[in-house]
Amino acid sequence: MSEKVGALHILEQQLGKVSDERVRIDITNSFCFDFIDFRQLNVYELAEGSLVRSRELAYRKGEGFALMVLAHFHETAGEYEKGIEKYNLAKSIFTELNDRDGLAITLNFNAYTNWWMGKYDEALSQALQAIELVQDSSYRVGKAWCHYALGPFYFDLKDLDLSRKYYNAALELFSGIDHMYGAARCRTGLASIHIAKNELDEALVLLESSLETYRFLGHVSGEARIVNDIGVIHKKRNKLPEALAYLEKALQLRESIDYKQGITTTLTELGDVLTRAGRYEDAQEKLERALKLAIDTKTKPKVFQAHFLLSELFKKLQRPWEALTHLEKFHELRSEVLGEQASNKLKQVQTQFATEKSEKEAEIHRLKNVELRKAYEEIEEKNKNILDSINYAQRIQQAILPSVEEIRDALPHSFVLYKPKDVVSGDFYWFAQKKGLVFIAAVEDR
Repeated sequence: MSEKVGALHILEQQLGKVSDERVRIDITNSFCFDFIDFRQLNVYELAEGSLVRSRELAYRKGEGFALMVLAHFHETAGEYEKGIEKYNLAKSIFTELNDRDGLAITLNFNAYTNWWMGKYDEALSQALQAIELVQDSSYRVGKAWCHYALGPFYFDLKDLDLSRKYYNAALELFSGIDHMYGAARCRTGLASIHIAKNELDEALVLLESSLETYRFLGHVSGEARIVNDIGVIHKKRNKLPEALAYLEKALQLRESIDYKQGITTTLTELGDVLTRAGRYEDAQEKLERALKLAIDTKTKPKVFQAHFLLSELFKKLQRPWEALTHLEKFHELRSEVLGEQASNKLKQVQTQFATEKSEKEAEIHRLKNVELRKAYEEIEEKNKNILDSINYAQRIQQAILPSVEEIRDALPHSFVLYKPKDVVSGDFYWFAQKKGLVFIAAVEDR
């Protein structure tokens, strides 16, 4: 049985056990969310069906999740306006329902759209909001994906320490719920950090581990990413024939599922390797394809990357004007995405998030102190009441004990050694005189 048939068969089995339409919609939406990147499973059609049925039943939560899944498909196809439209509808529904988990996941996915469009400040703001919303959530899958998103974001910003922090946090969450696909995505991201630091052997170990998972699950997009990154490792080792072989394979896989962002990335890598190999005509063809696709999908970071590599190519071809044109475009677009103004916006977003988090933690600490002080005051009051009762009991006990003077009058050479362990003693002494006789007793409380 193929992975496609197997996954859909499991869905059909689950649906066959319930008759409640809303529960059936929830099951379908959950399946679509879990397999959102498995393009061979007709998830888009399933989500469309959920959307139609949810609207027929006026089931707002089902409608919101179906819209979120459909929006994700639009964004990965480069149809950003359609994706943003559906994300906005989903956000309004989850806000109306006060569904923090649904809102967090929608913000998280919407952040990818803004990131690919080069709106880094908006993307980072949404991703950080999502993290805040799921902080105390029991929805562990959603929490894991919200942490995961910040891994690639900070990687693109060259902050490898923060990138590793969020990948590891997501990996721990995914591993805790045996989410094979999510864990594989995290290992793939961590491998990218090792590649960036030229720790290629460590990267390969992680990539090979993830590749096993992707192939087991039948996840073509994940397999393509691994094959692409192994090609990059060969490029870094200057093994250009091996790099080309892996990158060509990655391109075939990505074209088979029409994953436009992935296709653009692999075309760019191929153009770079072909330039290094001196195959300038082939390199130009790949880089110009990458540039056109990046422009069509409005993926600014990939656009300026293609312009840079084309400028390097035309320098080698001794075509200075074309090299200069592409270099100018590179600097212009890169400045829009990563220039000083954009960088300041990113810093403002991070500072604002850190400030709000610090203020929230301070308020929690203050409230805890208020609660502790209140509890302390209650304990103090109770202690006072208890001590008052004990002191009163002591006065009663002292009142019934015979006086030392009375005993000495009867027995001049006597003394009383009475040292209670506590305020009120469980032991006591007794004295009496009758018909010239003296009666003394020491009573022990057992």
